[in-house]
Parts: sequence; C-alpha cells; structure tokens
Amino acid sequence: MTRIMSRTFLITLMSGALFGGYPHQVIAADGNNEKPTTAGVQESWGEVSATQDDPAAVSAFWSYSKMKAAEELEPSDVPPSLPGQPDHRYCPGIGECPDGDTAPSDFFGYLPAATPYEANLLTRVNGILFFVADQFFPTLPDVPRHCSASVIQSQGRSLVLTAAHCIKGGNEWSTNLLFVPAYNGSLPEAARAPYGKWVVKRAYLPDFFLQTSNDIAVLSVYPQQGPDGEPVYLQDAVHGGLVPRPNDVEDTFPLVHIYGYPGNNWNGKDEPLADRTGKLSFCLSTSKSNDSFLLNTPNCGMQVGNSGGPSIIVHENSSIEPPEVVATVYNSQANARLLKANFCPIYRAADQDAAVIDPDAVCLPQTGTSGSSHR
Repeated sequence: MTRIMSRTFLITLMSGALFGGYPHQVIAADGNNEKPTTAGVQESWGEVSATQDDPAAVSAFWSYSKMKAAEELEPSDVPPSLPGQPDHRYCPGIGECPDGDTAPSDFFGYLPAATPYEANLLTRVNGILFFVADQFFPTLPDVPRHCSASVIQSQGRSLVLTAAHCIKGGNEWSTNLLFVPAYNGSLPEAARAPYGKWVVKRAYLPDFFLQTSNDIAVLSVYPQQGPDGEPVYLQDAVHGGLVPRPNDVEDTFPLVHIYGYPGNNWNGKDEPLADRTGKLSFCLSTSKSNDSFLLNTPNCGMQVGNSGGPSIIVHENSSIEPPEVVATVYNSQANARLLKANFCPIYRAADQDAAVIDPDAVCLPQTGTSGSSHR
C-alpha cells in the first residue's frame, strides 16, 4: 500500500460499512441511561453518534506509543505516485512563487508552524484528532489513525471541527475519538499535549455527509476537571477558538491559511518527509470556487492526515477581527465549505450537547467581512 491514497479510493472505502465500531452507552440529556447501541441516531438534519460514555477509558487507550503509531498513517517504503502536487506554490509576500524550486515550502506547499504552538492562537486552537477505524486497513483491526481538527467558538465552549470521513464510513463510526490541541509529537512525551487530551463525547454529521460538499463534522468534547474541582472547557483552556463563518458556494478569499498534521509522505524526490510527522504544518493559497460547491486551494497539495484541518481567513486587524474558519480539508486541493445548510444545524445541535443550552442560539452570523471575501 502506498503512503498516499487517492480520494477515489477513499470514497470507495467510505461507501460500505468499513469503520470498526464498538458498543457505546447513550447518556440521555436528563442523565438517565438508555440501552447500549453501536449506531448513531438519525435526525432531520443529519446524524449524531452514540456517546463515548467512558472518557477515562478512551484517554487511557491512547498511550503515547499509540499516538506515535497514528502519526505516520501510511507505513510503507514504497514512494507514492504523488497525487495532489500544487499547481503552483505560494510564496509569502510575493504570491505565486516564480518558476523553479525557490519556494520556502516543501514539495506540497507545507511550511512548519512556529513553535511553541501555545504562543499563537492559530497554532494552539489547531490539533490532532486520534481515532480507531478499519476502513484504510480492512484486514488489520483497531488501527490507530489521525485526522486534523480545530477548536471553534461556541456558547458551550466545547466544540471541535473536522471532516466527516474521519468520523464515519458507511454505517460504522470511528471509535476512541480523542482531540489533542497544539499536539507536537517531536517533543518529549510529557510536553506533547500542552493543553491535555480531550475525549470526544458525541459527533454530529450533516445529512448526505458522503457527498463531497458535506464532508464536515462538529464534535463535542467532555470538559476536564480544574484544580478547584470546577469544570474546565476546551475553548477556555486554549484561550480562544476560530469563528465559524458560513459562506456561499461562490465566495472566494484572497488568502487562505490551511493547518493540519500530514502523515509521513514524500517530497517528490524519493525522500521521505519523516521530520514533518506529528508536527503542525500549514499552507498558504489563493482560492477558487468549483462546480461541486467546494473551495479549491490550488497552491496547496494537502496530504493524508490533513483531512479535517481548517481553512482559515486571517484579518489584518486580528485583535478586532478574530480568525474565521470557512471550510475543512477534503482532499489534496479541495475543501468542504461551511454552508448554512450543512453546518448550522449540526453546530446548533452540538452546542446544546455542551450543557450550556441557549434556546435562541442560531448559527453565528458572518463577521469581519471587510476585505476578505470577493465574488
């Protein structure tokens, strides 16, 4: 198996019941236990997973050795056919790079995120999503995997955004879902998770999530216990979150920042990029709309493991206009937009799950639109 899988192969895998599930126990909103189930619940707006009702067990499952195994994703010594090379890489301050190998980025357009990740909002709200699924290796059970994800602002301060194909394939859900913001696998074990490990409680998917334009998911995570015994919520722990910005299928943006954790892929010269594994990377790109309602980012060639990472708009006056997320990584050059039809219903449902219920909650309006969106 090569290190990089084509999106066609991923869709083929997703079309059947190929994710490995295990029984969860659903906890009702009033605290009463319902019967155990391996299935989620179908709603008018989409689906919600069963509850991961033993957060301590999920957290204990993810030893640092399992996390390390999940970082690489595609263990193979065979160079891939290199799908997803950018049309033209982006050079900061210049735009599209001149011809020749002069870009500061690697072969796929990636740049390393500045460390420590805790020092910057964009890096501390991004993180790695660990999970177990069998869809990539059907003959090997309980394979540790990862996708990319980010903290988004909400009333309940407990929401994470990622890609739907990381959460469910066919009729089966991924298991042992764990989000680690600002994860840095290159550091000593005690320093790799500066904000701790956050167990996913439930996952919310839009209707028709297998359609490319609906490949988004919102996750609610359990709070942690602070030193005084009071709950600590994810958004407070990382001191912020990205502002979700529902956008239109024709919207484009002058510059998009894409963050994530690519696996151990290759640089186009038969040289593995092992030093990138487990570390946060980003790519800069212009954007285009396409006929599939996706947001194309032609200056980036996003790789396996970057799925679910946010496509971010950073404003010049960031102290007044916080960074906004407009899409999540779907494949090498396309991103699933946050549309009002697919994002707002699951966002509202997931925020109610966070136990800070606002009956009048609506999907966040667009903010900071000045100079950042063009038809």
